[in-house]
Formats: sequence, C-alpha cells, structure tokens
Amino acid sequence: MRQKDYAKNPIDRLDNSDFFKYSPYKSLSVDQHNSVVEILNVMANSTIDTIFVEGGAGTGKSVLAIYLMKLLVTEIEDYHLDESDDVYSEQINNLLEFKKRYPNPKVALVVPMTSLRKTLKNVLGSVKGLKANMVIGPSEVIKEDYDIILVDEAHRLRQRISLPSYTNFDMMNRELGLDKHEGTQLDWIIKKSKHQILFYDETQTIKPTDIDKERFSELKKGGAKSIQLSSQLRVKGGSDYIEFVDNLLHARFENGEPKFTSKQYDLRIYDSLSEMRRDVLNLEKDHGLCRLLAGYSWPWLSKNDPNSFDIEIDGLKLKWNSVAIDWVNSANAVNEVGCIHTSQGYDLNYAGVIFGNEIKFNPKTKEIEIDRDEYHDGPAKRGIKKPGMLKEYIINIYKTMMLRGIKGTFIYVSNPELRNYLQQFILDAKEM
Repeated sequence: MRQKDYAKNPIDRLDNSDFFKYSPYKSLSVDQHNSVVEILNVMANSTIDTIFVEGGAGTGKSVLAIYLMKLLVTEIEDYHLDESDDVYSEQINNLLEFKKRYPNPKVALVVPMTSLRKTLKNVLGSVKGLKANMVIGPSEVIKEDYDIILVDEAHRLRQRISLPSYTNFDMMNRELGLDKHEGTQLDWIIKKSKHQILFYDETQTIKPTDIDKERFSELKKGGAKSIQLSSQLRVKGGSDYIEFVDNLLHARFENGEPKFTSKQYDLRIYDSLSEMRRDVLNLEKDHGLCRLLAGYSWPWLSKNDPNSFDIEIDGLKLKWNSVAIDWVNSANAVNEVGCIHTSQGYDLNYAGVIFGNEIKFNPKTKEIEIDRDEYHDGPAKRGIKKPGMLKEYIINIYKTMMLRGIKGTFIYVSNPELRNYLQQFILDAKEM
C-alpha cells in the first residue's frame, strides 16, 4: 500500500500507535471472542449484575473493553451480520437478545488511571459511534445513571486509605448514601449502574489506595460472574515468560534451574546501567517505544527542581518522568525513567527495568526481602499496615514492569545479592 501511495506510515509506526493497539476492529483471540459471547448472554438472559473479566498483563483486557463498548452502543443494522456464520452465530443471537433488553443502552468506560484515561479518550473519540466523553474517571459516575459501566484496570479503583485528600472521596460517599470510611469507588460504580463489567488482575494492585482483593473476592462469592482470559497477546515470550517472571520474583527457583531462553523474546541482565541504557536507546531508533522504568527507590527531586537528577548509578545521572500524563508517548520519555504509574496499562517494544535498593535477596533464607527505608513512595508506605503487604506491592510493581515489553526486557539490579540470584536464571547481556 505504501508503494502505491495508499498509506504513508510503515507497519511498525502503525503497530506503535494507540489507535491500532486499542482498535475495536481488531480480530479477537478465541478466549476474547468466547468472553464476548458469555458477557452478552449474562446481560441478556440472567439476573447477574456484575461480571469479572480476569486475566494477567497482556491478555487483551483493554482491547476487549473497547470492543465491547463499540458492540454495545452500535445500532444492530450497522453490523451487517451474517447469521449463517457458525463462528459468530451465538454472539449474534446474544447480541440480538441484548438489544431487545437495551435498545439504546447508556454505557461508560471507567478508567481509574489518569494517564491511561487520556489515551483511551483519544482512541474512542476517533471511532465511529463512540465519543471521548464515554471514557470517565470513577468520580464522574455520580453525574448520571448507567445501564452498563465497564471498568478497565479495575484493580486500580480506590478505597479510603492513604489518599492525598479525603474531601472529595467523603463527599461522594455522602451523596451516594455510603459509609464515609467503608465506601469505595467500586461501590460508587455499583450504585450508579445496572451492570458492571470489571476487567481485573489482582496481581497488579500496587499501593494501599487500591481496593483490597478481598473486597473483589466478596463480590465474586456473592454471585458475580467470573470469566478468564488466558491467551498472551502482548509479550512474545508467551505464557512461558509470564510463568518464569512469577516464579523468579517469588524466589521459587532452585540452583541449577536452566536460564530462560526464547527465540521470540529477548530477556537479558546487565552489570552496567550505562550499557543497558545504550542498548535501549539504540533499539528506540529501530523500533520506537523503548523506555527505562524503575521501582520507587529514589526520591523525585526533579519534580520541584528541574535541574536536579533523581537517579545516579556509577556516574550515570537520570531523571524521573517529567510528565505524568501519557509519559510513554511524550517527547522526552526516551531520556527519562518511568515509574509504575506512568507505564502500567501501556505497551512497550523493549523495557529496561531498574531494580532499586528497596528490593533485595537474602542468600541464607533464599527469599526476596524489602528494605522499607529505601522505598520512597511516601503516601503508599504510610498506609501499609498488614505484615508482608509492602513486599506484595513491590513484587507486583516489578512483575508488572517486566511484562510491559512486547519484544524484550532488559534488567539492571542495584542490590548485589539480588543481582547474583537473578543472574542464575537470566542470560547476561555479554552472552547475547
């Protein structure tokens, strides 16, 4: 198409665009399609109000959410459906039944994370039949009543713990008749909608403001429908890599376990942060969307003093992300270091992940340990009361960052003992 001047951009430019990644016109995987059939069936034919769509990072939850948004609000005659197509016949029948029940449904997509919300607003604003204002924040649900609310990244909905301010949160609870201390953003959504579709992954909760997974478990035990996504659609290392990362960060491997190798995925560990950064910058020239990410092991000095550097390792000085909204696509992102809040929910081609001094390895107990004093997300740290919860959050943070890269993940580790542990199971960059 480019040779005939029908298209201007190369394929990799299209692959990197948010409009392509989140397009509702993309083909669905088998389990995504089966999920659509099941969701439509529940909403058309049952009394169940709440549906969980559960899956790990990269299983296509956000894409499925947008596909459903388009499906639910589009006029039935605009589909040009072929009811003789066996593959889609069940989906078509369920869709027809749903449209009888809700001929003109009021639908919204709630996105708790500000940065991702802006990105998805841009996407929906460019899709026929959808509007940018259909993507809202949790506090905006109070304005209207909805037939269906979809929640992307539902694990990031907030509860009343460690918030920067409680005023607006308390006001929302009061207006909805909820207990001041117990009402959550999940409760707001349930109050304001007939059906809720929650795209959820309990392993991506990362701070005390995130609603406890026990609250979601209660909802499932109370009769909510749970649907599982398992196909890995982001990371080219597939389920083998996902399982490897989980075992690695929970220290389940024994000495002598073979190192991770894959023809489809580039995982490597570095002794030098400068060398890792050099390789990330070189790949950025060829692929785009190659970024450095790190845990909260350094204070954000440059937030108040743009001339300050935040991270200094072996003479290399770096700054945290200079913008909080859509940092991944911002002009200077390749020269900065992103955190979990500016990268969660986004795809990268290659991620260079810096493990800071807050995460260590004890060679005697053979367990990962956390140094609370080296963790610099102050509000999050103050709200942690349960033993072991900080460790759970920090492991979730690093696991989530290690699952951002589509084609590869590069790792630099500050703590020597943790580096030695990881080097037993990951190929050294010098071996590549």
